Amino acid sequence: MGGANGGYGANKYSRVDYAGGQHHAQQTAGAQYYPSQQGGAMNESYLVKKYRPEKPYRSIEAFARYTKVHRMLDATYVRVPYGGTGEKPYVFATRINHSDLSWGRGKTRDSAIDAAIRAAFYLVQAHGYTDFPMDDDCLTQEPTPAAMMPPPPLPPGIPPSLPAGKQTVSNFHLIS
Repeated sequence: MGGANGGYGANKYSRVDYAGGQHHAQQTAGAQYYPSQQGGAMNESYLVKKYRPEKPYRSIEAFARYTKVHRMLDATYVRVPYGGTGEKPYVFATRINHSDLSWGRGKTRDSAIDAAIRAAFYLVQAHGYTDFPMDDDCLTQEPTPAAMMPPPPLPPGIPPSLPAGKQTVSNFHLIS
């Protein structure tokens, strides 16, 4: 399915944007990448009007129609680098007019986008779009980044620091 034959997953209008402003055609991935602010990593971004899922999702098709009818020409699906779980690592947001409206989590890119769309329809209470159920993967508030990882263990031979309140000053001389 998909690929160069024009079926689901094919997107001949995709491109890669680099920090230098150069545009390169990318026929197979179907993504627009924009450099992030951290270390030049690339973030996935898909225009709603040009996005083609790997398999048909009724919510994705309905959201494309909704954004077209309401002239939301800049609507995009944007991958969020945090908020995923081990079971569902993909997190996408629906972005309209440079503002994230809703977020979704899923096992695949398409299922995360589907969850984000269902959350968006829930938020806007669009007439005729009430048959898309909410679940735990449909997020109406931005997910928070995971707690920071604990620091790596100390190398052998270095004593661990004492807990707060138990500091000793036995090796220090007070000068008065």
